[in-house]
Amino acid sequence: MADRSLTDITTTLLRRADATGDRGVLYDEADRWPSGALDALVEIGVLQAGASSTGLVCDGCEEACWVTPSRRTKPGAGVVLVHPCHARDGMGHIFFDVEYLCTWQLDIMGLARGAATGAGFEADAEEVSQGSLWRLATIGGGRNRRSVYLAVGLSTMRGAERAELLQRHTGPGKPIIIAPASAPADVPEAQATFFRAEEVLTVTMDGIELAVDVFEPPPSMPRLRKRVDLPVGTDWENLVIRVMDNENVQAVIGRREVPLSYVDLGLVDGRTASKTPSEVWGFFLAIAKAGGSMTWRDKTASDNNRRRKCSLAGALREVFGLDTDPFKPYRTSDGWRPKFTLVDHRDSA
Repeated sequence: MADRSLTDITTTLLRRADATGDRGVLYDEADRWPSGALDALVEIGVLQAGASSTGLVCDGCEEACWVTPSRRTKPGAGVVLVHPCHARDGMGHIFFDVEYLCTWQLDIMGLARGAATGAGFEADAEEVSQGSLWRLATIGGGRNRRSVYLAVGLSTMRGAERAELLQRHTGPGKPIIIAPASAPADVPEAQATFFRAEEVLTVTMDGIELAVDVFEPPPSMPRLRKRVDLPVGTDWENLVIRVMDNENVQAVIGRREVPLSYVDLGLVDGRTASKTPSEVWGFFLAIAKAGGSMTWRDKTASDNNRRRKCSLAGALREVFGLDTDPFKPYRTSDGWRPKFTLVDHRDSA
């Protein structure tokens, strides 16, 4: 499934939430998405399961009526939903699977956390104004300090209400606002810099990516990653990465050895002007120390590791120019395990 599909679905849900306040997703809508999209959006935290609906959109004919079915035990099928059709003569009773009543909610806090992690901002995102504004991070240093926010609902607020919200809850510096729609006409350019979500957010199977380069970060906040050119046909399984010390690794492709630092991989702490290692780099080192995998049983395991794994996967894909996930699917037995060979040389140095 193309990453563009996940991004389009996410930005569509954001625009609807922004314009109407509706964050819900019914089964009939999710059923029209590409195969695997729903599970992927739940897995990376964009959606969360909601309460069961009392009704559904009937797909028995083109009328697409909203009906409130009842539950019935059907021999050989277990519990099903049933509704007598009144829209068409001769249709009789229409049966549905119980899953037709499932719903989901757009989890904007989860989206904010994923975007912050994808950008390398290690401080957890926080909701600064209930239901409308989430701070992802403060970037830069000194006079260049600016805070980055995800906003929903600004376009439907009254001008005075919106101005008070931005004045009370944003800072330091001129805020950067990521919103589903363009900047409201009555917000002065000097008050905030607006970016549409579809311009800077990319939702992939690995997680959420945030194009921080468009924010014009100061030189004190490097985000460029070194690029390693691989021979045609090279895949993750052909790659060896050796951890040489707490700041450097060595990529081995055949007989070629390429030294890389955490800065080369872009795994720096985006909250500060100094080039200190990020927690994603620490996660990478922890996997190496654990023998090339990490499960929830490991002492260094954390609830944030899923998001760190997504950020690490995105960094490695960019550096090595490969489109596939550098990690194997998570399994309870061996957890997160890379497709490449990961060797910790620190003890032998």
